[in-house]
Amino acid sequence: MMKERLDVITAKKMSLYTSGMWVSLLIGLLYMGIGILMPIDPAEKYRGTEFYEQIAAHPFIPHLWRYIFVAIGFLSIYWISTAVSTLRSKSYEWEGFYKWVTIVGYGGAGLLSLEWMREIFIMKVMTLYSTGNEMYRVALEVAAFPLDPDFIWMFGGFGLWYLVTSLLAKEIRFSPPSSTSWALSSDWI
Repeated sequence: MMKERLDVITAKKMSLYTSGMWVSLLIGLLYMGIGILMPIDPAEKYRGTEFYEQIAAHPFIPHLWRYIFVAIGFLSIYWISTAVSTLRSKSYEWEGFYKWVTIVGYGGAGLLSLEWMREIFIMKVMTLYSTGNEMYRVALEVAAFPLDPDFIWMFGGFGLWYLVTSLLAKEIRFSPPSSTSWALSSDWI
């Protein structure tokens, strides 16, 4: 009975490590995709009305890299859960502070998805800005105001969680199982 229970726990941990490895790898690849798409985005060379004209004329790349950010936000929520469970299996140091930082990280990852989805929506309807009446324009300007205009929560909150997780993993000399160490430890070193 005890051996069967231990086998179940081991299988759960390996499943967590393996899925975390693949999600971590996917997030890295998605960031590489954004790094390739942003410089070739025709709209990013312009500001003001020219920006929206370019998006209307060439919507694929501007929308694609923003959708990738949405996916990264959702995958990051999964990654935070995996990393916290994995790290907490070895140590409970910095308990209160780490719980707070984890909440901030979840908030940043969630806001990342919401903010980029909001921007995609605004880009789609902004092309109608010049044809709408005054009330429509005011409503659109209010909707266009971002929740995190300076990206402090989206990148700062998630970045803080990432930094603290990395420091904690380094302090406790965390070493994930060998099959996933190339993905997990590369993110924590």
